[in-house]
Amino acid sequence: MEALLSVGGSIASAVLDNLVSQVTSDAIQQFERHSGLQDDLRKLRTIMLRTRFILKSAEKRRTKDDDLAQILQELKDTAYDAEDLLDEFEYQVLQQNVKNQENQRGSFLSSSFTLARNVFNRDGDAVAKVREVMGRLDSIANDMEKVFRLLDLDDEGKKYQRSARRETSSFLTEPEVFGREKEKELVIKLLLNSEDATEPGDDLVRVCSKRQKKDSISVLPVAGIGGIGKTTLTQLIYNDPKVNGYFDLKIWVCVSDNFDAKRLTKEIIGERLCDHLNLNRLQEILKEKIMSKRFLLVLDDIWNDDCNEWHRLCAPLRSGLQGSKILVTTRSQKVTKMMGTMEAVFLKGLANDAYWEFFRRQAFGSQNPKEHPELEVIGRKIAEGLKGSPLAAKTLGGLLNLDLDERRWRTIMDSKIWQLKQGEDDIMPVLQFSYQYLPGYLKQCVAYCSVFPKDYAYTKDQLVQVWMAQGFIVPQGNVRIEEVGSEYFHDLLGRSFFQHSRKDVYVMHDLIHDLVQSVSVHVHVRIEDEKWPEIPSRLRHLSISLRI
Repeated sequence: MEALLSVGGSIASAVLDNLVSQVTSDAIQQFERHSGLQDDLRKLRTIMLRTRFILKSAEKRRTKDDDLAQILQELKDTAYDAEDLLDEFEYQVLQQNVKNQENQRGSFLSSSFTLARNVFNRDGDAVAKVREVMGRLDSIANDMEKVFRLLDLDDEGKKYQRSARRETSSFLTEPEVFGREKEKELVIKLLLNSEDATEPGDDLVRVCSKRQKKDSISVLPVAGIGGIGKTTLTQLIYNDPKVNGYFDLKIWVCVSDNFDAKRLTKEIIGERLCDHLNLNRLQEILKEKIMSKRFLLVLDDIWNDDCNEWHRLCAPLRSGLQGSKILVTTRSQKVTKMMGTMEAVFLKGLANDAYWEFFRRQAFGSQNPKEHPELEVIGRKIAEGLKGSPLAAKTLGGLLNLDLDERRWRTIMDSKIWQLKQGEDDIMPVLQFSYQYLPGYLKQCVAYCSVFPKDYAYTKDQLVQVWMAQGFIVPQGNVRIEEVGSEYFHDLLGRSFFQHSRKDVYVMHDLIHDLVQSVSVHVHVRIEDEKWPEIPSRLRHLSISLRI
């Protein structure tokens, strides 16, 4: 089995984040003082920090290796064992504190002896358990360092960095675009007019910001989950004759996650001779380039919502003629709120008829589906489960097109999409970037959602309570933990991991659900409709849903 380091290591990294926080908690420190394990627990903390540092220094780099997959699995198993051990220590402290409150006359020294005795009597040799976990973590850290050296990550890390995701250009890569006529017409209308071009109740547009900003340049966000067609739609618009005739200057920049004002200014200017110049001189050149011109600047694939960098980038862009526009594409609603001065166009999946036509072209190629009626039935079932995602249609359609054989098509239909072999530009690797970009404390929260079935109706309060019970929410000073959990949820909502369904109810897109299943396959398992999957030996959570 191949392992993508940035995904395989992410859950382990999140667990280690929690462990580092847990091992410094008040309860564990109280346990240290009264159990005689001060030195061992401090060594454990140091080894955790070392292991986390090694993992985090490498998880932004992408590589596949079978041995690394095994090491990462061992790391997760050991981290969970350490979590169980610390949970037991915390429980003993809480239990003793309750007993002390019930018997105020008990001496502090007596309670300390009781605490230590309870731990050692109940679990045997606690010292041996702590040292065993330490030894395993230390050994794994050493193995990881060896593997990374063998993979030459230290010297050639740039080859594997997360930011090496696909680079886009303004040239349309699709020979034909299906089902985006309304969206294209709407965006062009917004770009060519300074007034609001939307009709009341237009379901193509979701208002992300009601503020009407008074900047001299308008920013139009196009948002949606990975693989939904944001870049393709933007390429279509960028090359439209009406757009060409309206703007004096057009510029396309692929941003990705490296949102640096100086780097982007260089790319907008488009001259390599600018490498040695400082930001001020670069901005002067950019100002001269766009002055007295009405320009369209496309910033494709923005992830970072750094407000300061955004304002630095925009400073010289206000020198363009009135009617200049910036079009940004992003998966993040946080980005649309920060950058957008116009209502965001939120792309949904393609409509059924257009989607089937696109899927049919990918799966059957030049063949007529009517000549393969049994395959058309299977193909329609597969397409239905992809929820209108163009990239998913290309991925699955390409696999089906390799062999127009009914048995092969049924095998693909019955497989999980994340179990199918895919290239780096296919749907699951593209979606994995969304998970990979999450901060560690959110990765466990979203991965846990794999225990719920597809189309499950989530509520914010329910999820927050579940995350609290699992210990996923990291306390923040005096802020109520429920409020911290609420911030977690809204962060994930803004990153398109959840979508609003109806009042106080949210859903997860089927492909996003496939994603969270793929990253938690060895940790969380769901049994549904009497389909019994293979149960991992180190399973943490099991969900059973049966029709009665």
